[in-house]
Amino acid sequence: MTRRLFDEDSYIALFYATVLKCEKCENGYCITLDKTAFFPTGGGQSCDTGKIGDAEIRDVFEKDGEIFHIADRELIVGKEYDCGIDWDKRFSKMQNHTGEHILSGLAHTHFGCTNVGFHLGNDEITIDFDKKLSDIDIAFLEMRANKAVFNNLAVKAYYPEPSELEKMNYRSKLDLKENVRIVDIFGVDLCACCAPHVKSTGAVGLIKIVDFQSYKGGTRLYILCGKDAYEDYVQKSQTVREISVLLSAKQSDIDLAVKRIFEENAALKVQISEAKQKALNSAISKLETGKRNLCIFADDFDANQMRQLANKAAEMCEGICGIFSQKQNSFSYVITSRNIDLKTNSQKINAAISGKGGGQSTMICGSAFADKEAIISFIENFEV
Repeated sequence: MTRRLFDEDSYIALFYATVLKCEKCENGYCITLDKTAFFPTGGGQSCDTGKIGDAEIRDVFEKDGEIFHIADRELIVGKEYDCGIDWDKRFSKMQNHTGEHILSGLAHTHFGCTNVGFHLGNDEITIDFDKKLSDIDIAFLEMRANKAVFNNLAVKAYYPEPSELEKMNYRSKLDLKENVRIVDIFGVDLCACCAPHVKSTGAVGLIKIVDFQSYKGGTRLYILCGKDAYEDYVQKSQTVREISVLLSAKQSDIDLAVKRIFEENAALKVQISEAKQKALNSAISKLETGKRNLCIFADDFDANQMRQLANKAAEMCEGICGIFSQKQNSFSYVITSRNIDLKTNSQKINAAISGKGGGQSTMICGSAFADKEAIISFIENFEV
């Protein structure tokens, strides 16, 4: 059985170990050691990575009480190797996992929440509670959690004697009775957990709830702790700085500046809508009557204006009505008719105006690449 150095001291990053087994497997070589500081996937978090000798360790997992390391090359059985875990990743996970314990312990104490899910990935850390929490509850949890960090409380991880365990009121997702490892954060949390943690809450540095949402009748928190929280703050601070420059506003006032822009934008949309309606009404008032076919060029009209104008014009002619709006090297078109099946005639129309498009029997839409004179000549002289 492999000696679990991560249980004895979570801060062991470099160690020597002897290879007990090395067998070829699907993803490389499956290796067992006489002792290891590599934490296997479990407890809601991914495994440690690092090196055994020159071999890269890609995965670490536990099966039937044994710890297996997946390496990219073969190692010699019986040989002792220098080993090292990726400490930056490990310490980040220790900060985040300890932060999760602090938040979960406080949520349990103050709101009666049970932690029903925890995921510590490379890009996202989530905690799922079985009760709904309000904005005020979330803010309270974050404040109290960081107070626990600032108080630098001891974090103790150990295996209590069975008689001692029976007297403990500890959190656990499983009904564990033996070989239970307890993580004790004085006055904050008492929980069964197999993962490595920091030795005092001060090492967590910072706990930040970056987002939350209702989830399966409860609440899901998205959190970042320690180095991850700091890096998130740096990135967001830079974003705020850049926005403040763009808005010519103080960083503390960018929300007001954005609100002002939204209000101005809403007012402009109203003005634009009124201007479009005025232009449409003007175009409708200029429609000619008594012609079999109508060809109208309404540059700068959008698709909705073109359809409205086309429908109105179709009431005034027996043949077809074409509305065209220039778009760089082509024309957008809407062609309508009350008496001619445009769907049947769309191939003929597109061929004549170098166009592509289609639609229904009463309206077709598309693009035309012929010149203006050719379009006018075809539409005005169109016959079935």
